[in-house]
Amino acid sequence: MGLANDGEWIEDTQFAPRLHNQRILAAIDNIMRAVEAEPGDLDYVAFSAGPGSFTGVRIGASVAQGIAFAAAAQTIRVPTAAALGLGVCGLVDLPRPIRRRSRPRFFYEAEVGPSGELSSIDVLREVEELPRMDDESVSASARWVAEVALAHLCSALPLVEVGPPRTALPFYVEGDSPWQPNR
Repeated sequence: MGLANDGEWIEDTQFAPRLHNQRILAAIDNIMRAVEAEPGDLDYVAFSAGPGSFTGVRIGASVAQGIAFAAAAQTIRVPTAAALGLGVCGLVDLPRPIRRRSRPRFFYEAEVGPSGELSSIDVLREVEELPRMDDESVSASARWVAEVALAHLCSALPLVEVGPPRTALPFYVEGDSPWQPNR
C-alpha cells in the first residue's frame, strides 16, 4: 500500500502470502497516520485490478471502492500487467509479452511496449507446460501501480480507467473461470 502526497511517496510493503485480508486495513491506517492525512484528503484511490488471484484482486477492488466512497474520491483501475510492465522495464528487453500465472496450465499474457507501457489487454493462454512467468521474478508493487495511475492522469494511458467508486471492479478475461455448471 502506498500514498503519493505532494510529490512525496510513502509505502508499506509486506510479503504476506494469503494474509492481505488481515493486514491491508492496518497498513492503510499506518500510512494515513504517518502523513497525518484524513480520508477526505484523498483525490484518487488506485488499485491493481488484475486479472490475477481471484481473492486478492477482489480484496483490492473492494478496499479501494470502500475508501473511495468514504473519501468522495475517484478510483483508478490499473491493469496488473501495466504495473508489471513498468516494473520489468529495464530488467528485460521490451517490447515483449508480460506473463502471469492464472491456474494450472493457464497464464495471462499482455503486450508491453518498449517503455513498459501496456499495449494490449490480457488474454488467457493454455499450455501443457508453463513458460517462465514474470510474476515469479517481480510482484506488482504499490509504487508501480501508483506510477501508472499518475502517468494516466497526465497523459491518458490506454486501458487505465478513472471513475467513481462504483466502477472499481476487477478486470476479467474471457474464458478465465474454472467454474462449471452442475450437470
